[in-house]
Amino acid sequence: MDSLSPPRPISAAEYIEKMLGYRFTDESWLHMAIQQPTANVRNAAKEAGKLELIGDRALDLIIVDECESRKPEYGAGQLTTVKSALTCNNTLAVIAIKKNLHLVMQQKLTSSQETILQAFVDQQIENRHIFTHQKDVRMIPSPKGDLPWEMDYPKIFADLFEAILGAVYKDSGKDLEKTRKVVLDAMEETISNFLQNTPICPLRRVTDINPQAVFRNNLHLPDGSAHVTLEVSPATHLRPAQSFEAAGTTIQAAKTAAAKFALRNLPWLFMTNRKRTISAGGSGEASGSGEAGGSGEAGGSGNAKRDM
Repeated sequence: MDSLSPPRPISAAEYIEKMLGYRFTDESWLHMAIQQPTANVRNAAKEAGKLELIGDRALDLIIVDECESRKPEYGAGQLTTVKSALTCNNTLAVIAIKKNLHLVMQQKLTSSQETILQAFVDQQIENRHIFTHQKDVRMIPSPKGDLPWEMDYPKIFADLFEAILGAVYKDSGKDLEKTRKVVLDAMEETISNFLQNTPICPLRRVTDINPQAVFRNNLHLPDGSAHVTLEVSPATHLRPAQSFEAAGTTIQAAKTAAAKFALRNLPWLFMTNRKRTISAGGSGEASGSGEAGGSGEAGGSGNAKRDM
């Protein structure tokens, strides 16, 4: 797959220097980072997993520190919310594609995995690197009629970004400031935007305000898409219970599509949730940005992250 192959004729290290502004002293750190767990090099992939963990922890610290410095009035709950939005797998996957880091990733993929990754890359390029909360609900025809549909954001790209950050941290002699420069080079605009308007996961919007919101997994559609039903039962009897069916590349994606569709069609749910979110943000509660875990569709190390 040409668009997911290392660029030629320059080396991966030269390319990373061009894209992130960091020159590796020991290029072996970078080579370990770009050997993702789906690669056919077991030891290198294991090292990439360790670098990903290091990069994940460094990124969390840098993001919290940056947000606290820029918004000193924020309490712990607000800082947690914006940090979760900035470091979730979906956000980092977009950042990785925006910086063209996928071009240095080395992996051995099945044809179906290649198709999933390439579709995501093409979509990101076409839509100018759109985050999941910015996407409107897309409707697709199905034997069940037109259904809202969502594409998953491949976790492997988020893993790659974190592994490269881990490699920078180790290569720089554990210099957090040099690692910070790389993070800001890649994420400055996103950090500023999310501090201005922090996105909240549609799944969280639905389930936080409505404990009676229940997802039911259905049989997959004929094209292989995951298919779910979201049943929303209001806490009061003033409004009737409603159901929303949706589909997606994975169960997680289908749930996100159903939640978005419910929010579009139940404005009272959005408004009530908005009041709760604002209240919780200032209370110091630790609130996450979405459902736990990644899709696992095209590999990934299983690092516990949340998806927007």
